[in-house]
Amino acid sequence: MEIDYSMNVKKQSLEPRPAREALNGLYERVDSLGDVSTFGAQSDVAHYARAALQATNDRSNRVTRGTIVRKLLSSASALTQT
Repeated sequence: MEIDYSMNVKKQSLEPRPAREALNGLYERVDSLGDVSTFGAQSDVAHYARAALQATNDRSNRVTRGTIVRKLLSSASALTQT
């Protein structure tokens, strides 16, 4: 969903490799996080992990996860355009 939003609404050019690397990096950091309380409270990784642990169907947690993924995809898009 976030890839579609980035490409079709934000009109960002996403190359598969940088986008995949950005997302894989996020998911690896979330997986290695362990106890969310030990990670910096303000980091995107901690926010994403907390939102993922909460009810999946809860809209506010879906929005939190989507916002973080959009930010990563924007960064990946910016790297592609340089």
